[in-house]
Amino acid sequence: MDNNLVRLKLKQRLNKLASSDYTNLDCWQEAELLHKGQIQIIRRGLHGLNLAKEGDEQSTTRVDDFQILLKQQELKGSSQELYFETVELPENYMKFKRMSVMAYTKACETPRSITIRLVEEANVDELLQDYLMKPSFKWAETFCTLIGNKARVYTNKEFIIKTCNLTYYRFPKPISFSSCRDWNDEVMIEQEFEFKDDLVELFISEAVRIASADIQDFNNHQRSSNEVETNT
Repeated sequence: MDNNLVRLKLKQRLNKLASSDYTNLDCWQEAELLHKGQIQIIRRGLHGLNLAKEGDEQSTTRVDDFQILLKQQELKGSSQELYFETVELPENYMKFKRMSVMAYTKACETPRSITIRLVEEANVDELLQDYLMKPSFKWAETFCTLIGNKARVYTNKEFIIKTCNLTYYRFPKPISFSSCRDWNDEVMIEQEFEFKDDLVELFISEAVRIASADIQDFNNHQRSSNEVETNT
């Protein structure tokens, strides 16, 4: 959706008919408000905090809505005694999706794919002792944790990791307007929403909901809340 149309829709939704109330927002404030609405809608959609309780990829609609944010990147790292620790996660990392590795042993140098599940750091000690859950090259299974903005893939001295690939949801690009200066008085570069128009409409509704709560416009807040909850 064109940025000029996005800004017009935002202003129309915040105004009371033709009274021009609540139009004294700087353009950088509009951009910040719209980006915040975008982030909140996406986080609720990925996590499942919506009317249908659908998280990411739990329906074809969710797959279609957020597939643009999925990325895959190889992570380098180093082998420790019990695990392989990656370098820091990508700067645009937002949410973990899956991790895949190729591993080998000294007895079997042909790399094979290992199935990985993400677990809580608090459960690592128990899992390493659990016969059915601990890392196994024979069954091609292990687990990983996230700690210190890095990932740890546990090997338990069973195998050596050759490659490690992370699939994740990245942060969306923030909307910005070329005719504006940001809060730091720097010229903005034009950036439109990356998503389809139906999702952009939800971002606008969420932005209106946030703004109307800030300025205590309860009618707009209630209307926008109903629209967002019905459609997400």
